[in-house]
Amino acid sequence: MTLHKCGGTGSWPLFILARDAELHWGADSNHILVINEPLSGGNELLFFSVSSLTTGTQGLPPDTLNRAVKEALTERLGKEKYVDFYLPSFVSWKGNDLLLAVGGETDLGHDGPMDTYCYGMRINISTLRVESVLSEKELKKSTGHSCQESP
Repeated sequence: MTLHKCGGTGSWPLFILARDAELHWGADSNHILVINEPLSGGNELLFFSVSSLTTGTQGLPPDTLNRAVKEALTERLGKEKYVDFYLPSFVSWKGNDLLLAVGGETDLGHDGPMDTYCYGMRINISTLRVESVLSEKELKKSTGHSCQESP
């Protein structure tokens, strides 16, 4: 996937699309969220700053958001849980707040029954840190959204 400047005066490669993806353009016209779906059940978040790309300044690596969300998820689930399906999805983007619904399934060390999980994660796009985590019930009540839990 390549970002092209209007008028054809520049282009910047973002990543190679392996299968399918969703692209969300920030209201500030300076940020792009990509929910890449290279494998069934294993989505990947990529976050780009357009100004960093177009000016050549060093920004954060595109997978910084994905790592922050997975770290917050591991804290919630516990390290003993193995994540079988990781399916973050877009809910809303208001100012510096990005809200994702993060759902999927886990098990204990590849054995035993699978359990589902669903959280809302509010991310500050300036720092790419998870600022707060909502329960499934809070996410549904405040936004009407729920999580995808299996592919």
